[in-house]
Amino acid sequence: MRDDFDVARDSGRTLGSLSTSGAPRLGVDRERRIAIDHGGLRMQPLLWDGWGRQGIAYGPFPAASVGVFAVGLLNGHNASQSGHIEQPFEKRLATWLHAGGTHRARARLLRWVRSGQRALTLRQFVSWLLRDPRFHRAAPLDDSLAVGLYEAPAPQDPRRAELGFVVHSTGGNNGELRARVDGEDLPLISGLPNVPLLLVIARTSTHAAYFVSAAEAGLGGRYPAMRPLALTRHRPQGVVYPGVHQGVLGQIGFRADTRVYGVRVAAAPELATLSASLDLDVERGRARWAEPAGLVYLELESDAVVRVRCGGLDDDATSYELELGEGRLRLRERAPGGAERRAREVEWRASRDAVGLQLVVLDEELRVIADGAQRLTLEGPIGPLAELALDAPEAARRRALSSLQVLPRDVPVPEDVRVRIPAVSQGHVVRLEDRFTGEPGDLDERSIGAERWRKELGAARLVVVPGRGAEVQGARSLTSRGRTVYTCPWANPRFADLEVTVRPPGRARGEGHEGRAGVVLWQDPENYVVVGTWLHDHFEGASISSFYCFDGFEDIYDAVWTNVGSAIRWGVPYTLRVLCDGTRFTAYVDGRAVLHRAFGDVHRRVTSLTLRKVGIVTNWEWGNDTGSVFESFVARS
Repeated sequence: MRDDFDVARDSGRTLGSLSTSGAPRLGVDRERRIAIDHGGLRMQPLLWDGWGRQGIAYGPFPAASVGVFAVGLLNGHNASQSGHIEQPFEKRLATWLHAGGTHRARARLLRWVRSGQRALTLRQFVSWLLRDPRFHRAAPLDDSLAVGLYEAPAPQDPRRAELGFVVHSTGGNNGELRARVDGEDLPLISGLPNVPLLLVIARTSTHAAYFVSAAEAGLGGRYPAMRPLALTRHRPQGVVYPGVHQGVLGQIGFRADTRVYGVRVAAAPELATLSASLDLDVERGRARWAEPAGLVYLELESDAVVRVRCGGLDDDATSYELELGEGRLRLRERAPGGAERRAREVEWRASRDAVGLQLVVLDEELRVIADGAQRLTLEGPIGPLAELALDAPEAARRRALSSLQVLPRDVPVPEDVRVRIPAVSQGHVVRLEDRFTGEPGDLDERSIGAERWRKELGAARLVVVPGRGAEVQGARSLTSRGRTVYTCPWANPRFADLEVTVRPPGRARGEGHEGRAGVVLWQDPENYVVVGTWLHDHFEGASISSFYCFDGFEDIYDAVWTNVGSAIRWGVPYTLRVLCDGTRFTAYVDGRAVLHRAFGDVHRRVTSLTLRKVGIVTNWEWGNDTGSVFESFVARS
């Protein structure tokens, strides 16, 4: 089964239509908010949150025939949560109307009437009313998305499926990707940013593996490769409905749409036989394999004292020693020569007769998973796992080696299950650069190469302070026109790679400082996109936010952001980089991708932005900047 969502469908008219390969699209669409446009499925926020109300599914398929299920998607917001909104409806309505004072209220209303967003906005107002503490009685929901193999096309709670991924909100750290392993919810990726992912479930006759791939590093494999993050015991039976289900979208009254780029259901026999070819020596309790492992799985008797050594077992290689038994689990890293380098220990007793034990290698982390839960972790550079030795009673040794599975660290995504994962390439040629040195004064009309800075809007100022950079001044006390934009001409209308180094104000939380520095992608005063920082004195963490002004109107509750935890801190310089190809952008903090959006994801009628100017901004976002300093600005093509 293949679905590329290549034929547009209006909201409410998707289910019942046929996929690319001709299979019927099943599922549930209680509020008629599932659509297809711009080559992708769109799932829009519901008035009434909860499972069993929105999702797409396919099937039924005999469970034994489904070798792999793959979905390429961008969850609307990985920190999505349901619950009541503390801010009174009347006050929120006033905030929507004034929007930081960029335009006067009457002018905003006229622009809204002409914007084509009236129905969407009125629906948003109803959503706020339903979440008013006076009326809202539903239980909170912190799980937003489920992808897996289900017993029905519209499961009432897809989180309880035997095989599936779930996205869970984690507040200031944004979200967490989890998987069902041995009946437990196992975290796979914490601090999950809002960027596209390829999620893959591959099955054999006895087990299933969870793989993740992304266009960006640090989120599983680098597409078109994928990385194994967990294995679970599983025996297929009956029929299944592969599906994607949404429980909640958006957070604190904001809206964001989930986009699904493609779905694949296939036999994929190459994944069913993926485990490495093993050189076993059962008598000595040893196993070797050809290439470094990404995941090592074996089953051990819970009542035996077992010592597992893994890595390079020669004296000149780093090795890892795992000791299981007597109510504890201990992990040691041994340096070449055998000396103990690092150790971790936890009290733990197995809950079943046979323990499913996994060692998972990430970029700079070694995880120990037992009985579906992560028990121990070593962080930092991890040596290659290329062989294994067991010190255990003979029966336990034979059982462990007979169950041993070793998955490569990076696995090519098979051609028949590949789904496009959108990305924006980096620029390589520096066209504009400013270190904000020279005479003190306002940035307006100062030279940047052969061009000049120009102040486009706002009542704050960016002032060059020798030895520091371009400092935000005069924004703290503003009650209107807080968003202040400086631009310079840009020659490439279809691509820009912008990078700023920013030092937030203050030194620590509690000093009353706020950070709102960012960059702007500018077509004209009626059409531009701001990508900036939200560092708030009373919030545990920070975020990278995006705001969209199209055809002269901006709905601030269309803002899309990613919470980045402690990646941005008071007084500590950080780098914000934004790549844009005129139709979409990806934002990075200190080299890590944190936010991706196509403009059509936010407003389906908008497909592109002509990049006539680029620049820097201090934004109004529920408060103004109190003194961030731009230390540098670089624009590449």
